[in-house]
Amino acid sequence: MVQTPSSNSSDTSVPVTSSLRCMLSAPEAAAYVGLSKSSLNKLRVYGGGPVFLKLGRSVRYDPHDLDSWLASHRRGSTSEQDSL
Repeated sequence: MVQTPSSNSSDTSVPVTSSLRCMLSAPEAAAYVGLSKSSLNKLRVYGGGPVFLKLGRSVRYDPHDLDSWLASHRRGSTSEQDSL
């Protein structure tokens, strides 16, 4: 934890990990998961894609969320059913 200066007597702590985390743009996230930018955009609009952040007009993806989404799509064979 990083201590931030405070004018009052209470301490304010900010986790270092939140300020250092690298967020990916939609094209970067698409490349990261091996999809086209168009496919990732469609998954975001219609559902089924990874969790994302909407910051104004900007869409950002956390690499940890992308890893979790990829892990949730692992299959041992083509006959395995999706769990809905």
